[in-house]
Amino acid sequence: MTAPENTEAVVAKPAPPKESTFDPVALLQQAPKIDTPPVSDTTVAQMPAFATNIYSSVFDANPTGDANRLLGSIPRNSAELFQQFGRVTDAKALNDKVDPTKDWALGNDNPGLLKSRKEVMELAQSRGLDMNTFATSMRQLEERAQKKETNPGEVQSTYDNVARLLRNDGNNQLNKSDMNRLASQIMKHAGEPSSVYQGNYNTCSVAATEVRTYARTPGAAAKLVADVAERGFFRSPLDGTRVDIDRKPHGESLLPENDKIRTHASEIFQVTASNLFWTDKGKQYTQINPRQDGGYQDQPGGPQRNPTDNGERLVDKKTGRPVEGGDEHFPSVPDDGYAKIVSRITGKPETHVAIQRTESLDGPAPSVLQPKTPQQFEQMLTQLKKQGKLPIMAGVDTNFEPFKGDGALSSTSANAVTEEEGPHQVIIRDFIPAADGKPARILVDNTWSRSVDRLNPNLDPTPGRDGRIPQGAALTVEQMYTAMGEWKKPKK
Repeated sequence: MTAPENTEAVVAKPAPPKESTFDPVALLQQAPKIDTPPVSDTTVAQMPAFATNIYSSVFDANPTGDANRLLGSIPRNSAELFQQFGRVTDAKALNDKVDPTKDWALGNDNPGLLKSRKEVMELAQSRGLDMNTFATSMRQLEERAQKKETNPGEVQSTYDNVARLLRNDGNNQLNKSDMNRLASQIMKHAGEPSSVYQGNYNTCSVAATEVRTYARTPGAAAKLVADVAERGFFRSPLDGTRVDIDRKPHGESLLPENDKIRTHASEIFQVTASNLFWTDKGKQYTQINPRQDGGYQDQPGGPQRNPTDNGERLVDKKTGRPVEGGDEHFPSVPDDGYAKIVSRITGKPETHVAIQRTESLDGPAPSVLQPKTPQQFEQMLTQLKKQGKLPIMAGVDTNFEPFKGDGALSSTSANAVTEEEGPHQVIIRDFIPAADGKPARILVDNTWSRSVDRLNPNLDPTPGRDGRIPQGAALTVEQMYTAMGEWKKPKK
């Protein structure tokens, strides 16, 4: 079951459409003749409405419709017609071309940023990427920097690392198309960190880490993915720890782009991040195609092939064999492991990247903030907000609302894989203090799917008769604190 997209404000009811007077036949006759020189800027300026109307009418409004009905009596097999139409669409593309020196959230007073922005756009255009989508993600990233969610240095670093992939024609594992796709996915996640998902994998701990990294230090996230794509390994700028992974796409990453839940870029990030913790324990977390090795066996009860095998493996480096037994197939990063992972990615020692009720921790965790009461929890969030240290990771128990009900809504949740409820890691993206008689609100990003994000502070979070907190509603301090309840098993 899919929920409607969350909205941040009430949208006014649109006015009824005006009666169309669009005459495609007449407008086609106005197109430049075949013997005219290539379209100039002047010509483009005179025909944007024509180009837009033709293009959107034929392709956007009804991509599978009958063009004969739209074009009336003009012959479909007319070479002149389609050459003219080609000039029209070329004119539209030229008219819509994004100027990398104008109208961006960050000013052009930074020569390094301007150079990187222009370079990555020219590379993206030369590689045939969807520039409308790509430029939109770039604008979103710069707007986030303008709002102090990240900074111009991280924006430039993101552009530079994406440009690396767009200059790379591939290697023995990834081809040019893979590099293009990874570049587009990195830019999307950098512009909109909430687009990061764990998919049908038990990687919520490192998916939440990924959201936090793209939100705060997108350049570091882009570097990790680009390094692995180009070299097959990531070396920590903090302490030199090296992690080698299989950089090829597996499972969901092989699906057509519109069917993906977890992207190839996220697979690379999440597998690498997992191993930045597990490599010190003599284990290697890997992602293979489901049942590629015949499937893993579960104990006790005798050797059995697990029917929910999704290709996740935790391998003992000494034996080279998967660790046997239930949850140990998953990353299962403990609460105190997140700071190590983040520090190794960013190259800077970091603590307090996560917050958790003390009684719910899976072991000693000095790097985790530990509120003892709802009041102390609210005070901590208030300070984190003031200090610009959000977002922060948070552990929850999915036996509590809203995550119990949200898990049922999301077919991509870890619960759908393991058929159980329990520990889960989410991201507190923002905190809005109490004001004007309204309680404080906590905006929560859930890597299960977009439909279960809790990012709308304008919805009333009061539970209904069924006990469910309205879908999409940001949570109160009490609701979130309750959900961070007593669960001591490792987060998946």
